[in-house]
Amino acid sequence: MSSGVGFAVGVTVVPVDAAPSPWELVDPDPAPGLGEPLSGWLPAHRGAGVAAVLLQQVVAAEA
Repeated sequence: MSSGVGFAVGVTVVPVDAAPSPWELVDPDPAPGLGEPLSGWLPAHRGAGVAAVLLQQVVAAEA
C-alpha cells in the first residue's frame, strides 16, 4: 500500500512602487570624487613614470 504526502506553498505578491523610498535616496556614506576622471587623482606636475606607478598601485589595490 502506498501513501502520499503533499503540501502547499503560499506565495504573497506585494505591489512595488516605481519610485524609490525616501530612505533609499539618502546616501549614508557619500563617496566624493567618484565622478571625477582618474587624471584628477594622479599627481600633478610629475613625470609619466610616477603616474604609471601610482596607477599600478591603484589597479593592484582594487584587484
